[in-house]
Amino acid sequence: PAIPSGRPICDRSHPVTSSDRCQPVTPERPSSPQEAIAMQKLSNAFCTVEITEDPTYTVDSVDNRPYDRVLNPRGYRRSHFTCTFSIRMDWPNCTRTLALIGEGCAVASDCAVLEDDQLLILQNRDLTRIAVADGQVLSHDRLDRFGVLNAIYPLPDGYLVVGELEVFRIDRSLREKWSYAAQGVIISWQMQEDRILLREEETTYGMNAKINEVELGFDGRVLVDGQPEEPAIPPVEPCRSGVGKRNLRQRLYQWLCGNRC
Repeated sequence: PAIPSGRPICDRSHPVTSSDRCQPVTPERPSSPQEAIAMQKLSNAFCTVEITEDPTYTVDSVDNRPYDRVLNPRGYRRSHFTCTFSIRMDWPNCTRTLALIGEGCAVASDCAVLEDDQLLILQNRDLTRIAVADGQVLSHDRLDRFGVLNAIYPLPDGYLVVGELEVFRIDRSLREKWSYAAQGVIISWQMQEDRILLREEETTYGMNAKINEVELGFDGRVLVDGQPEEPAIPPVEPCRSGVGKRNLRQRLYQWLCGNRC
């Protein structure tokens, strides 16, 4: 069936308990922040897509539940650490089910973006684009990042990806526009209209964990009281004839001592 164009409507109001096999960090939800969510539901005018994890699926096994199509774009085998998403696509007159095999520790909440007739799915560092009409893999990429990647969100000119150690923005060609490195592990997050709210757990050896709350704008800048944070190092005048370099070193030394000594 033809898929109409237009901005899809996202409905994430159907929580499902996640598998005990892999317990990655999941975002907070105002309705029940304590409940682990392992489901995402996306829809447009004629098609509804529902994504859940299938913890019973074993690669190369004959005892798996039946699917209309099994997608394994990276060629994982049974010896690999994997996570399989069960994708159900519903139209008014038909239903199609897909199994998408990806990297382990993927979580099926906030894992996908529905863009007209294409579905973009994040499974940890695996990013797969599927044609909704026939379930074919259009592209598959591996994001070269450190740590587990938990969620992906659409932005006007690309996507925002949230990991356990960083948040970064990429364009539609998957080129990085900016990245933010957390001071610890990102334990929860909440998307807002023009920013993302992060809660980071910073652990120092021999000390209790410290929780940091960070507001991050979609331009990559940390926000303080809703405004972009000023640069840490003040601007320095250009060097001029001989004494400029010494003056620059003195100002940097004074700044370091004033802020860190």
